Amino acid sequence: MMLSRRKLLLVMMLMLTLHLQSPEKRTREAARTRTRMHHQEFVSLMTSTEFARYYRISKLRFEQVVRDITPPPRELRKKRAAATRGGHGKTFIEYDLRLSIALRYLAGGSYLDLMYLHGVGKSSVFHLLWDTLQRVDAALPEFTLEDDIHDLERCKELSAAFAAKTDGHIVGAIAAWDGIALKVERPCYKDASNQNKFWCRKGFPAVSVQAACDADRRFSYFSLEFAGSVHDSRAYRLARTRCGGFICREMADCRHMHLHII
Repeated sequence: MMLSRRKLLLVMMLMLTLHLQSPEKRTREAARTRTRMHHQEFVSLMTSTEFARYYRISKLRFEQVVRDITPPPRELRKKRAAATRGGHGKTFIEYDLRLSIALRYLAGGSYLDLMYLHGVGKSSVFHLLWDTLQRVDAALPEFTLEDDIHDLERCKELSAAFAAKTDGHIVGAIAAWDGIALKVERPCYKDASNQNKFWCRKGFPAVSVQAACDADRRFSYFSLEFAGSVHDSRAYRLARTRCGGFICREMADCRHMHLHII
């Protein structure tokens, strides 16, 4: 097949460009193939304290979360096979590595550090981050206070823990509660018909976050159901409980127990 003069000229220019490409540039492009981190080897030399400080979670709890967010074996095999068929030397990113990226990012790590440490691309960091957070959210139980305020033995257990932590100064507490106005981007009309309800008294759009924890600082309740204009007291009154109310029915007949949320 005969090429026209114009096409022949374009082919020659392309070949010349490839030939004149600097050795440094070729070396740099080859080096961009990153080595994927093997997470088990990475954490093998960490002590339990170092692991907890690095990920803000214990090693046992980390492994439990990995099991919770890992799909069933059949689905996992399909995902691994699909990643291999993608070509370009791609390999499947295991879920312990995904959780490592998410936890370090939430702890303040830069995406630049994460992409080179874990051996993934920039776009993969953010894709894996949101996918992992959604999986963790789906695996977590619903924090409704239901089991904490309508069960007599559970209330006694929570109260005893607060008393032990404070040398008996706080008696009858079952949770430490607080609220915060979490700043968010101004919602568009498509997402919220009334944008003004998101403006809090501090002068920015926000959602009202209510949270409670036990004596060991473990979250037992949280809610982001209300916009920033909603007062904390109203969000407190409407906390999610199937039976309603904060006073355990069995507690009403117990004269020596006065449980409260601090």
